[in-house]
Amino acid sequence: MKRAAARAWRPFLVVLPLLLPFGARSADALPAAPMTERVAHALLQLAKAGPADRVVALVPGDAGGLGAAARRSGVKSAHVAAGPEEADLPSASVVVLHLAPEAALRIRPLLLVGRPGTRAVSLEAGLGDWKPDRTVAIDIPSAGGAPGRKANAYLWTIPSNMNGEWCGQDAASGTKIRLDQRFQEVEGDFRKATKSLRFEGRIEGTRIAAAAGRLALEQSGDILRVTIAQGNYAAYRFASFARTCCGTCP
Repeated sequence: MKRAAARAWRPFLVVLPLLLPFGARSADALPAAPMTERVAHALLQLAKAGPADRVVALVPGDAGGLGAAARRSGVKSAHVAAGPEEADLPSASVVVLHLAPEAALRIRPLLLVGRPGTRAVSLEAGLGDWKPDRTVAIDIPSAGGAPGRKANAYLWTIPSNMNGEWCGQDAASGTKIRLDQRFQEVEGDFRKATKSLRFEGRIEGTRIAAAAGRLALEQSGDILRVTIAQGNYAAYRFASFARTCCGTCP
């Protein structure tokens, strides 16, 4: 992964202009397959939706199957909206996108500034260069008893924005972590004086899993804590780092 994290996150903050065309171009927002109960249930299973989740679905067409699928999955709170202006996306722990590809891509900025750890699922429509965490094939039945077809369903977990530099606290004073993030993929290093120790990993909500399981970090607000550190990283076990806005540490 190239070190282009600043370019990766900057466009996602420009939300309003990307949403304006949604209603005006509703024809291209319609997905290829209807939201049947079977399709909706497969999407909710992919998101591992359950009783504790609030599901928000963007479905511009017929969403009749979603209610029954939500009940089968034990979901107690499900809201269907025809467009983003009607959807309370920040309240969701699961977002269901049943949109044409161009319309789904216009929703991406809202997802990326959403709550870290929220799961988003989509049938057939991807989110551009934001790679899904998981892809599964599901059966799409055809009308009139004709043979059905297979379609891809995609899952993304919204990552926290950890891009930037973090300054070591207490025993880790004098050490700095630099993170370059591209969606859920991240490159980083521990830096102290002239020494640097690199790692690569993935962001899962507010957690970084890196170095083939030998390193893990957990974010809580402006603090990043090392929760697993083995091998070359063992010296940083349980160390804490504070986010810096200016690129310099005390």
